Amino acid sequence: MQDVDGETISPDGLTGDGGKPLSDLDAPSERILRDVISLRLELERSQSVLDDMDEAVMVLETKVGALRDEHRRIARNLAMLEDKKNALMEHISDLRSIAKKIQSEAEASEVLKNAIQLELQALYADRSGILRQLTSVKDGLQRIKTDKRGMEPVGKQQRGLLEKAHALLKEAHNRMELSIILSK
Repeated sequence: MQDVDGETISPDGLTGDGGKPLSDLDAPSERILRDVISLRLELERSQSVLDDMDEAVMVLETKVGALRDEHRRIARNLAMLEDKKNALMEHISDLRSIAKKIQSEAEASEVLKNAIQLELQALYADRSGILRQLTSVKDGLQRIKTDKRGMEPVGKQQRGLLEKAHALLKEAHNRMELSIILSK
């Protein structure tokens, strides 16, 4: 090891000035030389500690950079998740609106179905009444037909009599006209 002046310093032999023993130096110079050696060793140890610290700082800066990158990535993911959440909430809101609309339409359909069923029952009742009336009309027509068949021979006889009466009245009318003409 060398001191500030470039002389070799050995910690065990403590020689200086070209290898002279330190015991030949005066006491204040010896003390200063020992302090210089001690400070130089302390400086080297401190430099080594500083180098280790610089290396540790570089490692920590790398880790901090990686953590910042991770923080940015997480922040982006959170923003994307927030957007997805908002989209899903909007979709859920739309689905709830559609569900309410469907429920309202189902209730309206149920009311309409009940009204149609009541109307159908009324139509069935009307149909039954109309069928009874049709049956009654058919029975009446059948009776009229039967009565007509029974009256037909009597009607033919009456027609024949009416035709004879008409012919006799016409003949009488003609004779009266002839007698009025002749009486003039």
